[in-house]
Amino acid sequence: MTLSSPTPSQHSHHTATHLKIDPSLAPRTVPQSWINRLRLHLSFITIATVFMMVVAVTVIQANSKSLESLLGLPIGRFSAAGAAETLDPSQIVESDVEQGLIVRLNRPIANIVRRSRDTNETKPVVFGDVNELGMRIYTVQAGDTVWGIATQNGLLPDTITWSNAELNTDSHLNIGDTLVIPPVDGAVHRIVSGDTLLAIAIRYEAEMAAIVNYSFNGLETQNTPLISGQELFIPGGTKPPPPPRSIQYTADGPLGEFKGTGRFRPAVSATLITQGFWPGHRAIDYAARLGTPIVAIDHGAVAHAHYGWNGGYGNMVVIDHGNGFTSLYAHLSAISVKVGDRVRQGQLIGTMGSTGKSTGSHLHLEIRLNGEQQNPLAYISE
Repeated sequence: MTLSSPTPSQHSHHTATHLKIDPSLAPRTVPQSWINRLRLHLSFITIATVFMMVVAVTVIQANSKSLESLLGLPIGRFSAAGAAETLDPSQIVESDVEQGLIVRLNRPIANIVRRSRDTNETKPVVFGDVNELGMRIYTVQAGDTVWGIATQNGLLPDTITWSNAELNTDSHLNIGDTLVIPPVDGAVHRIVSGDTLLAIAIRYEAEMAAIVNYSFNGLETQNTPLISGQELFIPGGTKPPPPPRSIQYTADGPLGEFKGTGRFRPAVSATLITQGFWPGHRAIDYAARLGTPIVAIDHGAVAHAHYGWNGGYGNMVVIDHGNGFTSLYAHLSAISVKVGDRVRQGQLIGTMGSTGKSTGSHLHLEIRLNGEQQNPLAYISE
């Protein structure tokens, strides 16, 4: 018997017959349409995310540039369209520069002051009781000035000083002071022994009839006896202006090239003047943020630069311009020069503050010519 090996074809047939594969174990093919749909969604999400990030960065950069441009502006230039509204600088709480732009701009503001250049209209004043002379009692608040209080009540600044004895020689206020506010312009007089109604009327250049007709004076006729210590309100009455405060500081040695030009530039970029020049206040006050730079209004030499009370001026600098003019800068928060320094016009001399007798951050600027106080606005040009 002869044995023969199977042919290759027979072997292959045998193998295929006995090795069967379970169809459930075969790999599945993902539909091509579903893969395309997933790719499309992922592409859309990626593009949308990138677009939103680009838009966000662009908006933040644009807003930062816009906000940075506001930082150099004085408080008086922040205004709403169609309204004359400015921020009340006395209510601003300062932040450190290191805290960043957003923190610096988000300072808490207690209230908004409505202020008009033409009418000097300001925030309404809240008064207390009325005294025996029919005058309202007012408590001084942050940012108040005699000029501002008078304007709010339609009175002359002199009326406020003439009605409050403590202001007769110094018109500066302290927060918490109480003032009497007359209903009309005039002055308050305290009767002393020997006073007569005629003498009082002559002294204040007023009419006796007006004094008698003011009902709160309690005078029935012009012959009503006067009581020593009694106070009378003199409607329309005036007083001579207080004597100027004597400030005589001069620099040592010749100034040479540092001699003043006689043409003054502004000492601060702020445009908000909270108190002007009048007999009781021979200076001008600029209000701005605490720490606002203050510069010399002309060339000269520093004749005085001292911290402290300085008679109510607070931290103060005086510059002798060598041509008869001197300039005084009061209530500073910091002083950047020392006595004897020669300074150029526009050079930094200190920063704005509220030291001394002051109710808020501001610069008190005086210009004197041969010792006589001048109206700074008559000399300063932009």
